[in-house]
Amino acid sequence: MIRLQLILLILLSTNVFAQSKLSSIDVGNVTSFNNPYELEEHFFNLPKLKISNYKIHFRFNFYSAVIDVYSNDSISYEGLILNQVYKMKSIKPEGQEFPSLVPDQYVYEITQLDKEFATKIGRMVFKAKIYTIPSTREINKWSENWSDCGGVNFQFKIGEHITEAAYKCPWEQTDEKAETKTLQRFFEIVRANLYQYKYYEIFQSKLERDKSYSDGVFTFYKD
Repeated sequence: MIRLQLILLILLSTNVFAQSKLSSIDVGNVTSFNNPYELEEHFFNLPKLKISNYKIHFRFNFYSAVIDVYSNDSISYEGLILNQVYKMKSIKPEGQEFPSLVPDQYVYEITQLDKEFATKIGRMVFKAKIYTIPSTREINKWSENWSDCGGVNFQFKIGEHITEAAYKCPWEQTDEKAETKTLQRFFEIVRANLYQYKYYEIFQSKLERDKSYSDGVFTFYKD
């Protein structure tokens, strides 16, 4: 009987989690923004990093996700993950033979990171001093001759000191510089943990059916 109740509780909890309401905002209501962080803070309600009460607080985008990690002791970390996609709509411009898909809404969700995952990447950022690695344009022999490869924008707050850095296509670099290897190892760990905890897959399972979506690179249809 106890085992049956436990199974029912798990099923009910899973169903509630899978059906939770996502947030959305019309693309037309999003005014232009001056940097990669303004969108998440102003429109998606992520905490404003520059006035964070945490001693250590950093944020970075990873593909279509934004990861937020913070701590007061550099030992134990917590965090958030913002998953987002465009919901697309079909339009047929005058004079065009076939309809086109264009972004209609941002659909997004902010959830808590698993504490073990947050602590793992938080400690690595702090121990490896990733916040001291300059943007890729300042790293000798960093190749930026890639198309559709993406990149990562970082924002760090260590005490009262705030820095920003941008790394274009870090996973495709072939040089042996210590900075490159540190960044690549960090992103390997992030990718492996995102795969393990399936944050994006859970988010995607909640999207409205019979609609087309885009993560900014790939467009897909959820039936």
